[in-house]
Amino acid sequence: MTTWDQPEFSIKLCKQVASSNESAARRALQETKLQISGGDVSVTSPESSDDYSMGTLLLVKAPRGATVSLSVHNGGISLRKFDGTAEAHTMNGGISLNQSTGKLTVVAQNGGVSIKDCSGDVNAQVQNGGVSITLQEQWSGKGMEARAQNGGMSISVPKNFGSSLQVTGSNHVPIVCKGDICDAGQRTWDDGHKIFRIGNSGPLVRATTVNGGIVIEERGHSRAEV
Repeated sequence: MTTWDQPEFSIKLCKQVASSNESAARRALQETKLQISGGDVSVTSPESSDDYSMGTLLLVKAPRGATVSLSVHNGGISLRKFDGTAEAHTMNGGISLNQSTGKLTVVAQNGGVSIKDCSGDVNAQVQNGGVSITLQEQWSGKGMEARAQNGGMSISVPKNFGSSLQVTGSNHVPIVCKGDICDAGQRTWDDGHKIFRIGNSGPLVRATTVNGGIVIEERGHSRAEV
């Protein structure tokens, strides 16, 4: 999903099928359809079969400032250059936020989350999967909260990072850092948690994992343990 400067939504369904049975493949393509009812958009397809392998891709352009709710059972969700309010949920698949802003809430049950060059009010929750965060020099907006229950975290911080970051792991979680940004970091232990902070003000960016390693990196530098 992305944002465009038009007052309406643009929705396109792409379909692909692989099969040695041409008639079964054509039937699956024909029966896979885009359904629109008011503000609800969904894709219907036939039940899975050993005769073919089916894949679908929904391309959505939303008006700037739009409010959307996205849900996928088996598959991923990607927001690129989106500006608005979005809730995204996946059961078995990852979620990607790239150059997006607004109020963004994402929940992945079994799959990772990638957040790159975003701003605004971002909340990410992952049950089984990792989190990758790439920050800009200055966070613009309310902030970000990212939490992983069973999965590691990779956080890339620019050399001239001007905002504030707090990374928290349980007591058994290893924390690794690389680059000059580590020298300015503050390392503390609090009530069974390891905490690493960059910046003196209240953290705008918070990242927490319970079971999984944490890597904080400055782009282009080698890794060293905190």
